Amino acid sequence: RRHLVEMMRLAAAKLGPGDLPTPAELEAYYAEHAGTYREPVRVLLTHVYLSRERRGAAVEDDARALLAELRRTGVAPEQAALRGDGFLPGVVLGPVSHVQLERTFGGDVAAVLDDAPVHAWVGPLRSSYGLHLVWITARLPAAVPPLATVRTRVLHALLAERRAVRLRDRMEVLRARWGEGPPA
Repeated sequence: RRHLVEMMRLAAAKLGPGDLPTPAELEAYYAEHAGTYREPVRVLLTHVYLSRERRGAAVEDDARALLAELRRTGVAPEQAALRGDGFLPGVVLGPVSHVQLERTFGGDVAAVLDDAPVHAWVGPLRSSYGLHLVWITARLPAAVPPLATVRTRVLHALLAERRAVRLRDRMEVLRARWGEGPPA
């Protein structure tokens, strides 16, 4: 019975070719819901990873010594990353948001990087993997992307909204015809 009800709901909500929005309708919908598509502040970073598993008790000393060397010599971030241990997600990340940083490194590292300076080595920062020395190459401000960038997402949202309206309208017609309960 549940399957039949779900199939009927899908059929009642089905849109036809005439329900596709015009470019003007899509632009108007986007303008009205632009905040939904706002991208958060993001950073582009390079990090040197030092594995606790590989380096053992020396990891802290190794990290402090390498950080001092990087600051003193001014080695390019891409070259500096080669001095660390392999990190599966890679050594150059971004642009990534705070939430993505939390997923990759954990909340403590993400919180420090929120306020970290651009074009300076920060660290050592502790994650569940080991220690990280981080160079933020760029901090991108929060922004609403142009419609062309998110057109597909906007189109799907608008069509979902239209399906919900179609379902609601058709259910009202059925309820009016049959009453609130099933026919006797």
